[in-house]
Amino acid sequence: MWVIWLERNNRIFEGIEASVEDLWEKVRFWTAVWVYKTKSFEQFSFLDLSSNWRLLCNVV
Repeated sequence: MWVIWLERNNRIFEGIEASVEDLWEKVRFWTAVWVYKTKSFEQFSFLDLSSNWRLLCNVV
C-alpha cells in the first residue's frame, strides 16, 4: 500500500507517473525487505527474495 500511496503523491504533486512494471518492481523490492529477516524466509538470501517473486508467493 505504501508504494501505491507514494505513486499517488508523485502523480498529484510532482506530475510524474511510473509504469506498472516499475510499480511492481517496487512492491517486490519492499516486500523482500520486510520479509527478509522473518523466520518463514530465513532460508533465502535477500537477492533471492528481491529477484524471484515466486519465492515470496510460495512460502507459507
